[in-house]
Amino acid sequence: MSSSNRQAASRNFLELRAPQVRDLAKKTDVALIFVTQTAQAGPHLPVGSRYFIAGEIGRRIVDRLAADGHAAIVGAVLPFGYSVYNACFPGVIQLTPETLAAVVAEVGESLARQGFRKLVILSNAGGNPPAIKLALHRLSAQSHIRAFFLDLQRARLQAMKGLLEGAHPEHDSHAGEWETSCMLAIAPELVDMSRAECWHWDPHDERHRLTLEGLSFHDRQLALGVKDDRGWIGPGGTVGEATKATAKKGHRILDNYASLFAGHIKKWVIESPVDIPREKKTM
Repeated sequence: MSSSNRQAASRNFLELRAPQVRDLAKKTDVALIFVTQTAQAGPHLPVGSRYFIAGEIGRRIVDRLAADGHAAIVGAVLPFGYSVYNACFPGVIQLTPETLAAVVAEVGESLARQGFRKLVILSNAGGNPPAIKLALHRLSAQSHIRAFFLDLQRARLQAMKGLLEGAHPEHDSHAGEWETSCMLAIAPELVDMSRAECWHWDPHDERHRLTLEGLSFHDRQLALGVKDDRGWIGPGGTVGEATKATAKKGHRILDNYASLFAGHIKKWVIESPVDIPREKKTM
């Protein structure tokens, strides 16, 4: 794909010239902000894997919206998040939650000043949501901004449903089959499959069977006062069966993510934003 075609397809803020930004802001007020991480992703994936995956999902979301007649822009893909859980491994560059919240809010405010006043903030790392939600409250307090939050990690089971071949697909997460497949689809030259690993936690380990409902991986850790990932993921930093990854699976997972989020954005951000829930009429 030529650079001009890529620019037309992706509408990525960093690829546009200043007059193009101005012109696009006349066509749409929707901007996507991805908050990712720079951290270990097993011995076989680059530390920027979540950054690359988010950027590709953003491109596919915008392309799907464009196919439905709706313009949007990938406003930012932030490479640094809050990755304290992975700090016991080499490869982490992180921001404190306070700094991350300020960065997300200020990026959003910058986009809003240029006309992109509907900000969809998407997280692609487990440690980011608390800081993002703080930024979301700051942005939402401004009358001219509408801010939305979507979490790629919470939608992962939907995006990879029926695609993984590992023994425990429901637990495949960090540097496992899904993430490795996505990177094989995006940048296979950055993946060293000769070092791919398989690791799952013990299903009888009580730490992973808390009776509290709806806890995510990191929420379980927080409930137990855990400070990092040692003992919670494999010695090399993997949870899942990376050896079973393929580029074909990766493309399907990326497409599923794009479909899920483009559908939500189309309905609830662009066409029918919700203010007050409708009351059900009774006879």
